[in-house]
Amino acid sequence: MSKQTASQQEKVRLVLLIIAPIASIAFALASLPGDSGSPWTWLTLGFSALTGTLALVVGMVTLIVQIARKDLSLRNTTIFAIAYVLSIFVFLGSCTAAISEVD
Repeated sequence: MSKQTASQQEKVRLVLLIIAPIASIAFALASLPGDSGSPWTWLTLGFSALTGTLALVVGMVTLIVQIARKDLSLRNTTIFAIAYVLSIFVFLGSCTAAISEVD
C-alpha cells in the first residue's frame, strides 16, 4: 500500500466531494434539449435532484468528519460550496425552462 502525502489526500477528497454536484449539473443540462413533455426531461431532472441530494449528504458527512479530526480544508470546503450552489442554480434554471415549456 502506498502512502499518500497530505496534499494528495486533500486532492482526492476534493474530487470525491465535487463528483455529485458536477453530475447534478450534467443531468440538469441534459434535460434542456428534450421536449418538456418527454420522459427524458423529467427523468434527467429527477436524477439531477437525486445527485444534488447525494452531494449535500456527502458534503455534510465529509465536513463533520473533517471537523471531528481537526483536518478541515478551507480550500476544499470553498470549492465544494461553490460547486453545490452552482448545481442548485443550474437545477432551478432547468426546472424553470421545463415548466415554462409546458402548455
